[in-house]
Amino acid sequence: MSKNILTQVFSYGITTVLVRVFPFLLTFLLTRIYSPNQYSLFVEFYAFAGIFNAIITHGMETGFFKFIVDKKYNKQEVYSTAFISILIISILFLILILSYTDSFLAYFKPNNKYYETFIIWFVFILIFDALSVIPFSNLRVEEKIFKFSVLKIISPVLYFFISILLVYLIPLGIKNNLPLFNYIIPYYNNQIGIGYVFIANLISSFLTFILLLPDIFKISFKFSLFVWKKIFIYSLPIMIAGIGAIINETMDKIFLRYLLPNNIAEYQVGIYGACYKISTFMILFKQAYLLGIEPYFFKNAAKENAKQSYASLMYFFVVINCVMMLGLITNIEIIKKIMLAKQYWVGLDIVPLVLFGTLFLGIYLNLSVWYKVTNKTYYGALLTLVGVIITIAINFIYIPIYGYWASAWATLLSYFCMMVLSYIIGHKSYPIPYQLRKIIIHIIISIVMSLISFYLFNQNLMIGNLILIMYIALIFIFDKNISLKNFKFNEN
Repeated sequence: MSKNILTQVFSYGITTVLVRVFPFLLTFLLTRIYSPNQYSLFVEFYAFAGIFNAIITHGMETGFFKFIVDKKYNKQEVYSTAFISILIISILFLILILSYTDSFLAYFKPNNKYYETFIIWFVFILIFDALSVIPFSNLRVEEKIFKFSVLKIISPVLYFFISILLVYLIPLGIKNNLPLFNYIIPYYNNQIGIGYVFIANLISSFLTFILLLPDIFKISFKFSLFVWKKIFIYSLPIMIAGIGAIINETMDKIFLRYLLPNNIAEYQVGIYGACYKISTFMILFKQAYLLGIEPYFFKNAAKENAKQSYASLMYFFVVINCVMMLGLITNIEIIKKIMLAKQYWVGLDIVPLVLFGTLFLGIYLNLSVWYKVTNKTYYGALLTLVGVIITIAINFIYIPIYGYWASAWATLLSYFCMMVLSYIIGHKSYPIPYQLRKIIIHIIISIVMSLISFYLFNQNLMIGNLILIMYIALIFIFDKNISLKNFKFNEN
């Protein structure tokens, strides 16, 4: 299976990088146009979007993967039922938001008179994205990598270039009285500001949905209550875990907004949200890896050497992530100048904590294979609940005292506890022969080297990269047999 896995991971990896790199590059533009207070609106909306997206999709994606490969179920019924389930929840969500918009406005404490309009735009963004989930998942199952990749890439590319047009090029043209832009002046409202990014997202999400319509129309649109119950029972804990994961990953920005005094809240949200974006590099690899690997978790669970392959995959994942983490930290001087405007640099000291947390999250998601293949997905919900409790407790207690530092520590400690608990419980329920000693050594060495480079040598670029080279050399000196030779699933 090694070549197939590598092909999948590489293909999905390139796709994931391109999908995320354009919104990532958008950070470079937005932090140079907008102040931290203005940028906070962008951070806050996308934090809430994560929660709502998890609710609308309600775990159907993972449930779809589980049952679409099960020969006991009709594939067309699984496909159709999962899609219709998301469609129904999307309609109910739309009705709910439209009916109680005023209540949402009161809760969100709007600081922009167009906030209500932004909410409506975002609802439709979420719906179009949610309705695209199952068609995209089916392309993955059918291994239509090229089609999946092209359709996935179109949306962020459009999002990026339309955003540039709306928030930079048009205002620049109007400011310089260029004749071409005189026709746009009556229709362009400067007060919308960063809200034009939401318009760009809405357009790109809608067009992606339109391009997926041929695949959607292949659905029989027959809803099987029996199949839905099976998928929902399996997916419910995953939905809960997904919501918990979003709370761990994004809600700290919301906590900052509501737990700090108004005169500093927006500023800290903007700073923290922008600096947090540096973890995108590691998140890209994590997502690419999981996109390529997750279907194999289910397809090969019953094969003889499955556990050994899971263990080998985990080891390579950890090694690569440790290198990436150390590489980011040792080159922070370059990254900050490329990615962030100078007014955002004040928050860079939290970056190592955020990256350590991202490493632990990636390991935790790899460990999740034990409860997914054994149908014990409720453990995922319980483990995530532990993380949520830690996140909420630390944020509520310490944000008023330490601001975004509390959020960074909450992220780190939450993911660390989830990782450790998942390993302990999983080792008893579905023991996988992970190379635990070597993994721990890699984690400790890379973290210590990161701290030395960042804090002791004050982010010195030359010394940092010497430390990075030293770590990479250690990998090949003490692990000469590093290879993919253990991946030997025999696929039919």
